[in-house]
Amino acid sequence: RLLLIAGVFFIAYVVFTSAVVPNGNTQKQEETQPESIVVQSPTEYTVKAENNRVVVYIDDALYLKTSTVVSSLPKSDQKSLLYGIKANSKSELNSILEDYCS
Repeated sequence: RLLLIAGVFFIAYVVFTSAVVPNGNTQKQEETQPESIVVQSPTEYTVKAENNRVVVYIDDALYLKTSTVVSSLPKSDQKSLLYGIKANSKSELNSILEDYCS
């Protein structure tokens, strides 16, 4: 009788584990494939003139509006801002903004 009970538990265990992990290879594949996390950083900042203010875009999306009036800047700076000034990093952006907004 004890042997019969042990057999029932063993069969139940086999059925349960095969239901939880239908294919042993699937579990191993999941363990060997690392999750890839993509952290997207801005690829390009653009500082330009818009509505007579200095503004910053990240990849064509508005990032920052400053209170600096473009018409108060020297003509050469106004011309540069009309075309847009590119920055490839946050430190480059900060340097440009210090030049125009201080």
